Amino acid sequence: LLNGVSIKLNPRCFISAITNFEKKSSFPENLKVLFRTFTLCEPDYGILFETSLRSKGVHHAKNLARKVVACLGLLKNVLSFQQHYCFSLRKLMNVLTVFEEKRTQFLDENNEVLLCQSLRIVFKSSLVEFDDKTFEDILIDVFQASAYKSKEKKIQKTDDIIKNVCDNMNLHLNKYFVQKVCELYEILKHRPGVLLVGDSFTG
Repeated sequence: LLNGVSIKLNPRCFISAITNFEKKSSFPENLKVLFRTFTLCEPDYGILFETSLRSKGVHHAKNLARKVVACLGLLKNVLSFQQHYCFSLRKLMNVLTVFEEKRTQFLDENNEVLLCQSLRIVFKSSLVEFDDKTFEDILIDVFQASAYKSKEKKIQKTDDIIKNVCDNMNLHLNKYFVQKVCELYEILKHRPGVLLVGDSFTG
């Protein structure tokens, strides 16, 4: 009964709230008493990723999901601690989104190679310089030959455009700067908001 009106509730409806997230206030007590509280265990990333891959018609979904989750675990444990690093389920779903887009663009490409490319696009742009090689080593350990094949060849036209812009602005062009420009371009296609950290032209 709400304001004198009888409302039929659907018993399958529920409310979820993340109360231990940084900078988030706890669930109000006057609302909390109206609901039965329960705790969820940590999600199984492997099953969730495998199910998502199967729903998209990907073959060998279980093996691919196992490799991606193993890669995520190694990145979390081996890379240096940085406040902006994130290895959550949301990040894993970002990998899936990029993979789906790449799969529609390159229909004949191997799924494992496309997953490596997706991991690079999602994670590499946020890595500090000394974690870059470690990231590549982890990809090679987990995906082996596919990690080498997945290194995207930058389109020559894109390189020429970057070179022309830098020449017009009297800027010194180097390989690392071109790499960061390409990473920024890729990540802007998949993320609504991007934060650049550091001084100008430092990469």
